[in-house]
Amino acid sequence: MKFVSFTILIICLLGLTSLKPFTPPYVYETDLLSIEFPEQPEIQTQQVETAIGPLSIITAMLEHKEGEDGQFLYAAMTSVYPDSLINSDKTELHEKFFRGSIDGAVNNVQGKILSEKIISLKGYPGRQIAVDYGSGTAVINMTMYLVHNEVIFLQTITNPEELENAASAKFYASFKLKK
Repeated sequence: MKFVSFTILIICLLGLTSLKPFTPPYVYETDLLSIEFPEQPEIQTQQVETAIGPLSIITAMLEHKEGEDGQFLYAAMTSVYPDSLINSDKTELHEKFFRGSIDGAVNNVQGKILSEKIISLKGYPGRQIAVDYGSGTAVINMTMYLVHNEVIFLQTITNPEELENAASAKFYASFKLKK
């Protein structure tokens, strides 16, 4: 009996040594949003020249090694557009704005739209798309919202064999709009 108890104890101890330590999620927070990343993302601000002039884009991005947890990348990006050009109150401009954003993103990665859905959150318009990247290498999932004249892009790049995975679902479910 003592031998069986000792064997069970050894097996349990060996099992504990193979566990990864628990890492609490990193909460990325701005005046506009909060979202949980599995670890601390790299945060950058950059000025980008566009057809409407320079835009400041703030990006929080976390890359994962070889699709760890089914994800290659997690990202949250925000940008403020001139209020005179686009605003969530200007409903007549939404379709053109989102179409341009989606087509630009897809063309930028030379991808193919797999799905597209009109969404909203707290009355703010949005779009949700899935894009084939690299002819089946990965799937880019993107959710975007227009909040007044601020745009939010949430993105994951996923292993196509693990499209429906808990890590991606948790990332998107953790998103909170503060306005």
